[in-house]
Amino acid sequence: MNDIAIEKEKEKAIDLSLDGKFEEASVILKRLIEKSPEDTDALLQLAHCNMQCGNLKEAQKLYKLVEKIDPNNILSQKKLAIITSLLNKKLQKGKRNSGRIIPITYLIEEPGKAKIVRLSTIGKTEDISRLNIGEEVFLKIRKRKIEVRDADNTFVGYLPDDISKRLTELMNGNCKYEAYIFVVDKNECKIFVREIEKTRAFSSMSSFPLDVSLLHEEEEEEEEEEEALDLDSEDTIIHTEEDLASTDRSKRKKTKEEEEEEEEEETDYNEYEE
Repeated sequence: MNDIAIEKEKEKAIDLSLDGKFEEASVILKRLIEKSPEDTDALLQLAHCNMQCGNLKEAQKLYKLVEKIDPNNILSQKKLAIITSLLNKKLQKGKRNSGRIIPITYLIEEPGKAKIVRLSTIGKTEDISRLNIGEEVFLKIRKRKIEVRDADNTFVGYLPDDISKRLTELMNGNCKYEAYIFVVDKNECKIFVREIEKTRAFSSMSSFPLDVSLLHEEEEEEEEEEEALDLDSEDTIIHTEEDLASTDRSKRKKTKEEEEEEEEEETDYNEYEE
């Protein structure tokens, strides 16, 4: 395999990773590493895939290997620090009920029905660090927000306000959703949310509009329509008053003309009598 072919394979692996297909990307990267064991780029990519799939120990081994080949590699040093911290906290906290865990390759976005969502507010770092990629979490309505909790009922974070508003309406209408951890880091957590059941009353309502700003646009359009209706009403009233005034003037003009005609007729009649 020449250099050009190797680069193409690496690019393919990167594209698969960006699509969340970490297992498929790993197959390509392992094949490249077999042919070139000291390829730090391939090693770093494979370590990233393992980390996203929740295989922290395997990712740790790969980052250590990169550090051994290239002691000055800053990325491997940072990732090793994060993994070490996560593993230590897991040991300190002990065993927890992580609930169901599914392969991340099953978490595929679907327009209007399934979406990867970045939580606007997340819980404590020590709680977030214990989450696993692909771990099932649960959506719960709390006043005007929807919060995310794990199987132990530990707070994970809140959905963004626009999505919370829409899903609250749907969930109150007995629509059902499932959610899983998609990305978890020290300061960030993304979850995968999928619609699993929708009632007939909301069959035409999309769970996740293609553009989240659509929620605000719908409200603005409704307000504009109401304003337009009000303006139309005012115009109608104004036009009606103008029409009435015009009609009244026409009537008065007609009456004056009739009086003049009657006077002329009366004069003519008097002249005739004489």
